[in-house]
Amino acid sequence: MAVRNISQICVLSSLADMRGTKPALCLRVDAEDELLDAAFFDMDRTLLRLDFIYKPTLLGVFPDVADGEALWRLHSDGFKLGTSYREFDRLHGIVRDGRDAWADPDRYLRERQAIIDADGPERRRAADYTGVYAAKAFEVARAAHARDPGVFERAHIEPIVHLLRLLRRLGAATFCMTANNEEFARMVLAMSGLAGDFLDLAGDESTAGGGKEVAIRQLVVRAARRGLRVARDGIMLVGDSLVGDLGVG
Repeated sequence: MAVRNISQICVLSSLADMRGTKPALCLRVDAEDELLDAAFFDMDRTLLRLDFIYKPTLLGVFPDVADGEALWRLHSDGFKLGTSYREFDRLHGIVRDGRDAWADPDRYLRERQAIIDADGPERRRAADYTGVYAAKAFEVARAAHARDPGVFERAHIEPIVHLLRLLRRLGAATFCMTANNEEFARMVLAMSGLAGDFLDLAGDESTAGGGKEVAIRQLVVRAARRGLRVARDGIMLVGDSLVGDLGVG
């Protein structure tokens, strides 16, 4: 049996904490600088419970919808879709265009996924929707942090945060993938004290042509540019959705 020559390499995270500091992460690699382990974590409802941001953001984007609770439930049902482009294309289709059948997220995917994932006018329109949402989410998150900075650490889903930090201590390369705007996600991870636990992050901007499987490829390519190769047999996916997170592997 072949024995792998294991060593450690320390590299700077691409994410900064609230002070603007990018920590060094020490990773286990073999003699060819191939990472022994790489873990890709979803952010929402996997690492963090952020409904205290998302719900007021959504109601602020759709102020004319009378039943805010029903709107929130409808939107929440779409979280498993994997990208905010899909989520907001579906929601606008239901609320603005009367496509009530899309209340079933699986039906939405069957009818719409190929269209919304491809570069074209429908995806660009969805990008406009997500831009409006992201701008409001920035506003809500900053206000929440100003009122009570500790609310973001209380949003931790502790067993998964424990797993993240255990893997990091063991020398795994840890990456974050999210359906959010990337700049927004970087801010939230900094506010929640998790930015220093990741080597890199990919947001919705990195999903052109698909979902988080595209974001993972982008993260792998970016790691390779830094001289770090991700081994196919050393990948772990951690998420809350079989369709949008785990299924992409």
